[in-house]
Amino acid sequence: MAELTVEEEMENLRATVQVLQELQQSEGWVQLVKLINGRRLGLRQSLFGVDSNGKGLDGLIELARTQSELAGIEFVINLPRFVIEENEMQLRAIIEDIQNENNDSTDFRTM
Repeated sequence: MAELTVEEEMENLRATVQVLQELQQSEGWVQLVKLINGRRLGLRQSLFGVDSNGKGLDGLIELARTQSELAGIEFVINLPRFVIEENEMQLRAIIEDIQNENNDSTDFRTM
């Protein structure tokens, strides 16, 4: 696989950000998040109702399962935002590198 140029890498990052932002604004995603938020609220409320002390190991397993399901749901909901933030950080780093290279090449003290 050929290595990408800086411009191609930046374009790929921007394209990914744009696609994920469009996903987050789409009616389907909005509806999915509403459904998931309902499930997430139900799980949070059920965590308060889980009494692991009275049920022994079964109660602890139920508590762990509920917490894991809640963590998974929150991960899925937040994944687009995580990827957008990561790509934006990479873009800023690339731009900063380019600016530093330009500053270094125009610094007459180094010549």
